[in-house]
Amino acid sequence: MPEAEVETLWRIATFRSIPAYRPAAEPGVQAVLGEDADPRHNAERTQQRLAKRVEQSPDRAYLRFSFGTTESLLGNIDAAFPACARAATIGFLHKML
Repeated sequence: MPEAEVETLWRIATFRSIPAYRPAAEPGVQAVLGEDADPRHNAERTQQRLAKRVEQSPDRAYLRFSFGTTESLLGNIDAAFPACARAATIGFLHKML
């Protein structure tokens, strides 16, 4: 599937992945996920994608919240807190409570 199509279909998602699979399937899962099989790489790539999306749509609370939680995951608390606080002032979706 082309990257642009993934972006469109996964619009509401955070882009972080947590694959669950049987150990015997690991080679196939890693082949599909590529570099995103590494959790740190996936979080860093997610942060880059979300930063771009937040810039394009600054008033989308879910994007701000996802950006903040990803920054927190990466240990960037100084960036995480303001992003989550901004999401709260915009207004949370019910699924975020």
